[in-house]
Amino acid sequence: MCQSMQTVSMAWAAHHHKYSYSGGLYQSPMEQREFLGFKVVQTTDSLNNIYVTTFLQNDNAVSGVNLFKGKIAEQDVLITQARLD
Repeated sequence: MCQSMQTVSMAWAAHHHKYSYSGGLYQSPMEQREFLGFKVVQTTDSLNNIYVTTFLQNDNAVSGVNLFKGKIAEQDVLITQARLD
């Protein structure tokens, strides 16, 4: 699993996002080696809300061509804090 953190600061607020990547996949054989992306990216925002995005990699390949790689298969949101304004 790879992790990354991004911070965006503004005069009135600071927002922190944590990114976690898992399920990285390379296509075989070696002579056609191609990175097909990460299967799941999880983002956690400064309110600890969690966003999970699942991507297609080599799903439904046609004649060895990965037409759908990088396309979003599913997005889920876990809201841990609700704000009422």
